[in-house]
Amino acid sequence: MSKTVFDYEIRKLNDSFFEKYNKKEYPEIEVKKGRPYNFILFEIRYNCFVAAPFRTNIKHENSFKFEGCKRNKFGTSGIDYSKILIIEDSNYIGEASRIDYDEHSILVKNIVTIATEINDYIDDYKNHISGIKKMGKNKFRNKYKFSTLKYFHRELGLE
Repeated sequence: MSKTVFDYEIRKLNDSFFEKYNKKEYPEIEVKKGRPYNFILFEIRYNCFVAAPFRTNIKHENSFKFEGCKRNKFGTSGIDYSKILIIEDSNYIGEASRIDYDEHSILVKNIVTIATEINDYIDDYKNHISGIKKMGKNKFRNKYKFSTLKYFHRELGLE
């Protein structure tokens, strides 16, 4: 049985994205002036790009954690599913970027898992919001309380 292959890139987003999705109107979107953010970028379903940020210290379960990396002396780095961005306009996609070697090795080995978990995270949200498959109120709140998906209902076909 062969594994599904997912095309992905590690990119930054242009400042124009963060100007449109500013911190005042979209407080859950991670942005700090002058700080670069790396994203894993997929083009999976939705006819959009899905961008999930790399984070240096993830303390919650809605993520893929890079266990055992050198950088993890004070926390756990990984990919944060709760801060997924849905990008329709490819002009928002910036330059290619790099991550630490050991994190990249873990990423490559687990790309199918990561892509599947990102899809599942989005699908669970969509199914709950649309009423197809409701999860309990507390479970939904705990999983999506700080999620950025609430800003992308149109792109996800929820409007």
